[in-house]
Amino acid sequence: MTKLVSNLNFKLKSYNSQNQSTIKFEKRIINNKEKLLTYIWFLTDTNDKIHFWNNHVVECKKGSILIFPASWCFPYKEINECNKKKIILYGNLYRS
Repeated sequence: MTKLVSNLNFKLKSYNSQNQSTIKFEKRIINNKEKLLTYIWFLTDTNDKIHFWNNHVVECKKGSILIFPASWCFPYKEINECNKKKIILYGNLYRS
């Protein structure tokens, strides 16, 4: 039976949004553990968006949680439209 474990080393990130976007890919294997899902919890409201490869757009709204497969098949990029303070909590779920 497969057992999922959360990465207890989640990260809290606080920064000012900038007009910059880079394409990001999640690495699948970290320290011999298979990463299955990535989550991002938005703790502030901004006009920023996350774009996935298939033109699916997610708005960064306070309190919402975005969960997606941790794989090179799901590249994404943040589109920063304003210069507001942004606070997110993010981490991963692994197969143990």
